[in-house]
Amino acid sequence: MRATATTLLLTALLLVLLPTAALAHASFDLRQVPAGSTQELVLRVPLERDAVNDLVEVLVPGRFTVEDCAAAEGWTCDRDETADGDTVLTLRRGPDGAGDTERFAVSLTAPTAEGVYAFPTIQTYDDGVEASWIGAPDSDQPAPRIQVGDSTAPVESNEDATPHTPLASTGPSTDAGPTPASSPSAATTPSPAATEDAAPPAASDESSSGPSPVLVVVGIALAAVAIAGAVARFRSL
Repeated sequence: MRATATTLLLTALLLVLLPTAALAHASFDLRQVPAGSTQELVLRVPLERDAVNDLVEVLVPGRFTVEDCAAAEGWTCDRDETADGDTVLTLRRGPDGAGDTERFAVSLTAPTAEGVYAFPTIQTYDDGVEASWIGAPDSDQPAPRIQVGDSTAPVESNEDATPHTPLASTGPSTDAGPTPASSPSAATTPSPAATEDAAPPAASDESSSGPSPVLVVVGIALAAVAIAGAVARFRSL
């Protein structure tokens, strides 16, 4: 009986924790904004490693206007224009900055063109490891997305865009890809970012990504086996 109870407890914990793990990715506090409006947004980046945040780079699509970037205490926020008209926000931790900072405020004016826009983000830890939040909505590392207006149609653009960009907007870079994390600002110039397929739901304070279907099925199967075992034990008494 004790083994059966333990199995049931572990299964319940697995089912409870699965959705939580799936929600851990970079996202904005607002998922939908009116077209042409100016909004105070908060970008959230997760802390998933035994390390601290050192650098956060965000590619803002060219149709958006960056009004302000309020760095956290001990952090700086630089704005750089790319040759393609996008804006790269570079949030860098200083000597006195807290490494557990997960929220960064930014004021943006949305375009009048409705649709779903992606904001590829690269998060760099103090040990040099990068978390590249630049993927599709259903990927393991989806880019933060904002729906402008009521249209859920994605905005067409380069699917491989990243925030890495030259500091000077004199022309596109000739490098083939991002440089190591120690020099994140010396690689390719991206095009405006957007979604590939699905659009996010309406405004919400948390991401709506669900657990992996495979893991859910495994959890349900484990629960069924545990319950069947408990019933068999009771009948044998």
